[in-house]
Amino acid sequence: NRPGAGANIATKAVVTATADGNMLLVTTAALPINETLYRNKGFAGTVLKPIAVVATTPEVFAIGKNDTSKDLAEFVANQKDREVIFATAGIGTGSHIAGEYFFKFILKANPKHVPFRGGPDATNALMGGHVPMVVSSLSGFAAQVANGDIRGLAIAADQRNPVVKNVPTFTEVGYPGFTSLSWVGFFAPPGTPDAIITAYNKQ
Repeated sequence: NRPGAGANIATKAVVTATADGNMLLVTTAALPINETLYRNKGFAGTVLKPIAVVATTPEVFAIGKNDTSKDLAEFVANQKDREVIFATAGIGTGSHIAGEYFFKFILKANPKHVPFRGGPDATNALMGGHVPMVVSSLSGFAAQVANGDIRGLAIAADQRNPVVKNVPTFTEVGYPGFTSLSWVGFFAPPGTPDAIITAYNKQ
């Protein structure tokens, strides 16, 4: 587990690893995002050999359980000068892009992003009342949303998720068609033999 720098620390470790199949990168959509976000990473994520995308998870916009906003529109309306402060697991993550795009281009609000080192830190900040909203993939704080420790306002998927069945879709709360999914994929170091990639795909 090598967090930090929007997944670049972990990515570099695998880019420079021995190509014997013993070290793999398990990452998210941050991998392609970082190729355009950072100019001088010191490595290129594009040299990694893809194995498989194994899961997808929708983004969820959540607020503290004590926030009295009845829905997403009211939450935004309650912000002074429509400045929406939202936290994520870091700069350039899928959650960051989803939040910026939704608030700036769809809602015409004024987003202010607060990046954290990782999803748990952002979630803890929300639960502690230090930030008013967190945008995260559902997998990042599903338990807290399901338990009511934080309150999901909308899920960026075509339909509700059974894990957090009380969280409406963006379409249901008046923003039709807004979806945003992150994914989890496995990648091998450059130069990994095709036989190893094939063997992993058979698992």
